[in-house]
Amino acid sequence: MLSTNLGKGNRDGTENSAEKGIETMNHAHRSAAERELRRRRVLGAAYLAAGVGKCFPAIESTPGRLAQALQANRGHAEEGVTRWLGEHAEEANTVVAVAMASAGSVLLERDSRLADAALAMTLPMLGSFMLILRRALPQVVPIDVAFGGAAIHLLLARRRLRRSAAPRALAS
Repeated sequence: MLSTNLGKGNRDGTENSAEKGIETMNHAHRSAAERELRRRRVLGAAYLAAGVGKCFPAIESTPGRLAQALQANRGHAEEGVTRWLGEHAEEANTVVAVAMASAGSVLLERDSRLADAALAMTLPMLGSFMLILRRALPQVVPIDVAFGGAAIHLLLARRRLRRSAAPRALAS
């Protein structure tokens, strides 16, 4: 006959090994969630700063960058879209500033249900920046790749957290 320790106290104060295992899993999940929140907040602060920076031409002049990009993209497939953006540089700057600042604000929130959407929607924006600016400002590419990589990493981390938090059927 098998004897179990169910209902009897262990030296560490837990009732049984199943309870201790659940407590360990909960602690690991909380730690992973805290790491994800810290990383998300760092990226959110960077996006917020970049969005606010677009409001100050001394920090970053979108019309100036688009003029450089138009010169570099002449004769290439991106010339048309670069020309259009250059003709509407102030409007483009406003849209990008609002998008980046909004994404940053969402990522800074503790329990944001919009975080996945904010992370995912920054990816096409970053890809567009790289496509249009890569010839004129090649230094933009590694920066935007880093931002995009961080967004993808956080999306995957959040997915893992949701999966680990989901209830599992116990084997009987």
